Amino acid sequence: MDYALDFGSSNTVIARRSPVTRQPEMVALPGLSQPDGLIPTLVCMVPGDPPRYLCGQQVREYLQQSPHAPVFHHFKRALLQSADEAKQAGAIFLQRLLQGLHQQNYAINALVLTTPVDAFEPYRQWLTEMARAWQVPQIRLLDEPTAAALGYGVADSDLVLVVDGGGGTLDLALVQLQRPGTRTHLGWIVRWGDREFDHRQKNSQAQVIAKAGVNLGGGDIDRWIFDYLVQKHGLTTGDGIPLTLTIAERLKIQLSEQPNSHQLYFDPRTGISQHWFLERTELDQILRHHHFFERLDAVMQYLWEQARVQGYRPRDVDAVLLVGGMSQMPAVRQWLQGYFPASKIHHHRSLAVVAYGALGLNLSAPIQDFLYHSYGLRYWDKRRKSHHWHELIPAGHPYPSPEPIELMLGASLPDQTAVELVLGELSHPTGQGAVYFENGRLVLRSADQDPEVQILNEALHLPLDPPGQPGHDRLHLAFRVNADRQLCLTARDLLTGHCLCQDRPILTLT
Repeated sequence: MDYALDFGSSNTVIARRSPVTRQPEMVALPGLSQPDGLIPTLVCMVPGDPPRYLCGQQVREYLQQSPHAPVFHHFKRALLQSADEAKQAGAIFLQRLLQGLHQQNYAINALVLTTPVDAFEPYRQWLTEMARAWQVPQIRLLDEPTAAALGYGVADSDLVLVVDGGGGTLDLALVQLQRPGTRTHLGWIVRWGDREFDHRQKNSQAQVIAKAGVNLGGGDIDRWIFDYLVQKHGLTTGDGIPLTLTIAERLKIQLSEQPNSHQLYFDPRTGISQHWFLERTELDQILRHHHFFERLDAVMQYLWEQARVQGYRPRDVDAVLLVGGMSQMPAVRQWLQGYFPASKIHHHRSLAVVAYGALGLNLSAPIQDFLYHSYGLRYWDKRRKSHHWHELIPAGHPYPSPEPIELMLGASLPDQTAVELVLGELSHPTGQGAVYFENGRLVLRSADQDPEVQILNEALHLPLDPPGQPGHDRLHLAFRVNADRQLCLTARDLLTGHCLCQDRPILTLT
C-alpha cells in the first residue's frame, strides 16, 4: 500500500488510502499519536542504563510528571540547517514511527516524503537515507506546498497560492493547477494517474510557478509569547521549558478561535500557580515587535519577483490555500488580505492536507521539476583576497537540463598542474534587495548579504598536462542535470584536445 509522510516541525502526519473506501486517512499509531491522529514531533530521553527514548504523544504525557526532562523539539529546523546534533533526534523519531507501523502490520510498498521548498540538498539526502532504511521499494520527494495544492481540492481554481506555515518554516508556492482541456505548461508536472485525490479531477497536473521559504514558524511565536508573559507577570524564570512552551502554544491556538485565551501556569521553581491571560490584540503587538509581518512581506516580494518574470501578477491568483498551524492565525489571514480579497483566502482544511495531497502522486509517472536553489562554483577573488561564488546553475533551472551549461576556465598561476572545482548550493536571503536584469531574466539579489552556501563536494581536481599558464582558456566544461537529479560534468582540455571526463556524475541531488 502507498503511504505519505509529512515530517513537520511541530506535528508529523502519516497517511494512506483506506483499504475500504480508498479515500485518504491518517494512520494513528498507539502511544505516538494524539486523539486527532497527529504525531507531535518530539523526542525525550528518560535516564537509565541504558537510557530510553520516548516519542510523540508519549513525551507530552511524560512532561506532566517530569516538566524539566530533556526534550528535543523543533529539530526539523536544525536538520534543515544541517546541524549534526539534530540528526540523532530525527533518526530516533523516524525509526520509532517505522517500529509503530511494523507493530500494526502495515506493509509499505511506496512512500512519498514531503519537504520544505527551501530545504538544502543535505536535508533531502538525509531524509531519503532514513526512508531507505525502511526498505521501501519506491521513494519519492515532493515539495510540501505542491502536495498541499494537490490535496486542497478547491473547485474552479487554476492558479493558487499555497501558504504553508508550520512550527519551524513558512513556505509560499504559486501553483498552476491544470485540468483536462487547459493549456499545456512546461515545468513541474505531477500526473495523478488512477490514484487521483479528487475523483472529479482525473489526470490532473500541477506546475510550480514560483516558490519561496523562510525559517520562521509557530515555534518562534510560542517563544515570543512565553517571554512576553514572563515579563508581564514579573517572573524570574525565562527558561521556556517544553511544558511552559506548550502552554504558550495553547494560548496561541485558542486565539485562533476567540479574542482572548486563558491557561493555568505552574512555576515549578516557586510552587506558585498563576492564571495566564492573553488577548488577540496583545499577540498582534508581539508579532509586530518581532518584525513578523516585515519578514512575511520580504518572502512574498521574493515570490512575486520570480512570478512576474513569467508574466504572472497577484490579480491572477484564483485561491489562496492556508496550510499548517501558523497559517490558521487570524493575524496571518489579515496580512494576506493586504494582497488578496478575503473571498479568495481558504483556511478550512485540516493539518493533514499535505500528506493527503502527497498520496495523489502517481509514483510510476515521470516528474519534471526545477531547482529551487542556485548552484555555484567557488573561485578566488584576487582583488578582495577571498573565496566567492560564481552562479553556475540558476534557481529555476529545469531538469533534465534542456541543454548543457558551458564554462571556460584557465590557469590562475604559472605552471599550474590542476584546476580545483568546489561546488556549492546557494540560497539567496529573502531580505530587502534589488532587482537586476541578467541574461534576459530578472533576478532578485540581496543588497547587503552574500548568499548562504552549502558546500556539496570534496574538491574535484582536473589535471593540466602540460601545466597551464595564466592568460589563456585551458578547459571547456559542460554541466547538466540528468533525470535522476545528478549533476554531470564533461571536461575537455583545449590545449591537448583530450577529454578529461565525459558526462561524469559528480553530485547526486536527491
